[in-house]
Amino acid sequence: MLIVIALLLCSAPEAFSQSGDKSPMPTPTPKETRKTFTLQIEVWAGDSPEKVDRAPVYVESKEEGERFKKKTNTDRQGMASFYQVPQGRLLIQVVVPEYDTFGEVYDLQDNQTLKITLKKRPPL
Repeated sequence: MLIVIALLLCSAPEAFSQSGDKSPMPTPTPKETRKTFTLQIEVWAGDSPEKVDRAPVYVESKEEGERFKKKTNTDRQGMASFYQVPQGRLLIQVVVPEYDTFGEVYDLQDNQTLKITLKKRPPL
């Protein structure tokens, strides 16, 4: 009797399995991960350039399929820091009243500090 029960238990999974093609499940491929880095931006302005406090700084990835868009203000030392920035093409903008808006696309790969000097807007 034990032999009959053992045979039934061994064949039970096959009895309840679905019929059809037994092709293996496709292995999910990991999404391409872009490396990230830390970006620091130092903002200067004026004829005899001085560091700019509370300047709004925008960073946006221009890589296809990459969604990265951040904004922060510079600190008292004129520094703005961005963390986990994806490598590749990045639009960097700085907007300060009385100065020309700065906007440029950079191709960045590693931790670095960019120095940006704003130009005084001419009077109207």
